[in-house]
Amino acid sequence: MFPFKFHALFSDKVCIKVNITNTKFMQTNNCHCNCNKYIICNGGERRVGYATYRDNNNIVLITHSVVKINNTYVDPTPCELGYNYRYFIDLADSIEELQKIIDY
Repeated sequence: MFPFKFHALFSDKVCIKVNITNTKFMQTNNCHCNCNKYIICNGGERRVGYATYRDNNNIVLITHSVVKINNTYVDPTPCELGYNYRYFIDLADSIEELQKIIDY
């Protein structure tokens, strides 16, 4: 059943290239809190979904949060690999909403 759920979850989604920005006071592996801090200072709304990574021949999806301001996405969480962008699949506006989507 998982492959069907996986396909249904992502069939109408696209990977968005999101620039990593303003990471001076932010921590790696703490994206949800980093987004909350960023929004307090700069506005916007938190979006929850998956960051995508390539690991050898596999695509890895990791739950991740970014900030959406108007129609622009920014990622305040530093990348341990030194990249200045991430690919992100936008699914929900909260962890709870994402969990409901996954558990349907």
